[in-house]
Amino acid sequence: MSTTPPVRRPRAIVRIHFHAEHRSEELFTQLLDVLGGITPAIEPLSADWSAYLDLTGALKFWDRDVEGLVAVIRLRLLALHGVESSAGAGPT
Repeated sequence: MSTTPPVRRPRAIVRIHFHAEHRSEELFTQLLDVLGGITPAIEPLSADWSAYLDLTGALKFWDRDVEGLVAVIRLRLLALHGVESSAGAGPT
């Protein structure tokens, strides 16, 4: 009896940059909390007000592709905190 290994999807790593007019540690924490509502796999980079997100597992949960989930994240950041953001994704 042979077993077929599960199909592995490529990882979906995204970097989000926050473009806040007024920066504070409290606001940065609040923005990270928004990201935490999407995925627990977050690596904050406070030096340049950004974060890496691993959206690989969240894509299926949210039933979205990377672009769609990033749109949700950007909309939540803007709606909840008035902070615009930009995002970039790559193969690694």
